[in-house]
Amino acid sequence: MKDTWEEPYQVVIEMENGACRVLAMLRKLGIQQFRIINVSGFEKTAIRHLVELPKKHAEKMYGRLNVHVRRKGCEKAYLCITTEGCDVCRTLLSRGAFLVSGRLIGEKTFNYSFVTPDSKSFSEVLGFFKEYGKFRVRRIRKFGLKGRVLTERQEKVLWVALKMGFFDFPRKIEMRELAEILGIAPSTLSEILRRGIRRVLESYYES
Repeated sequence: MKDTWEEPYQVVIEMENGACRVLAMLRKLGIQQFRIINVSGFEKTAIRHLVELPKKHAEKMYGRLNVHVRRKGCEKAYLCITTEGCDVCRTLLSRGAFLVSGRLIGEKTFNYSFVTPDSKSFSEVLGFFKEYGKFRVRRIRKFGLKGRVLTERQEKVLWVALKMGFFDFPRKIEMRELAEILGIAPSTLSEILRRGIRRVLESYYES
């Protein structure tokens, strides 16, 4: 596991971002309710956004934007929208941070939740937000070892996987992408997760 993941942080902030490209695109279609649940670099000048919105709004997207319905048969639709991105997305990606959620809560106000790999990245991202405009820190959680059931490596991997949405439905990050971020092979990550989860289950059922 990369040394840069020795001090991961989870941060939740509230801020205005009128420059959000996804916001502009969806507003034109009359969509006021959505949540960005992942961003990733697609090309040098493009960023791919995974967007969650109520299923009833998905019909407005067909034939009008280059989107992909990720899941059907549920009350929410999951769409992939590619744009040139905004300063917020580019800053998070360039600092090695991972966006967990960007939920629109006002006219131009978002509630952003993201994970940074270390204290340097954490400081740089917050420094950018201070220059970008007004924002409010809602929560900061730094990884800390519990040291009761899991090894240090298992704790760290499971904490990062949990915060990045690996255990969510639908998953916000896949095994291969998470392994790449952590700097380990997918097979190694799978083994760490399985052994860690087994230890947690054994501790739970034997206590």
